Amino acid sequence: MSEIKRLTKAEILAGKSLIHYLYVEELGGEIGLKPLTERQYAQVEAIKTSGSKLTGAPVYDVDGNPDFNASVSGMLMEVDLGETVMKEFEAAATAVAYSLVTGDGEHWDVDDVMSIQPPGIVEKLAEKVYEISGIKSSAKDQEKVKSFRDQSRGAGDNPAPLKRPAPSKRTRRIDKTTG
Repeated sequence: MSEIKRLTKAEILAGKSLIHYLYVEELGGEIGLKPLTERQYAQVEAIKTSGSKLTGAPVYDVDGNPDFNASVSGMLMEVDLGETVMKEFEAAATAVAYSLVTGDGEHWDVDDVMSIQPPGIVEKLAEKVYEISGIKSSAKDQEKVKSFRDQSRGAGDNPAPLKRPAPSKRTRRIDKTTG
């Protein structure tokens, strides 16, 4: 039976210095990317979620204990889609800025990364950064969502939207505003 190696602090922290080289056809060359640290990843995630707001207050039962179900039902989430898209882009650019290592040793900031061309390259680089950092890829998540949607249609390759069946005589529409 092999002995399990106990890592030192230096060995654990050295992971953030490991550089992965990636040939980027759109840029015509190779770039270096290093994994995000835990702090950097938390900052990227904070940027992503800042495009939405959750409002509400906790609800307590008669004994003074938090009532989770009542609290959740009183919550309201506001999502500004335009702001959310921009925050997603800013988060991707931030991840790339933290990760990017170039031969000239220059520091990259978010604005530098946001000005890289062609469009879509920042998201592609961010996906690689997340991959080398051991973070679930949002492209993989998107594929899972697509697969789920395809499966829920039944045919899988049928792009036609589902049609709602006509209400039967036993079905009546309930309008929440009128009861």
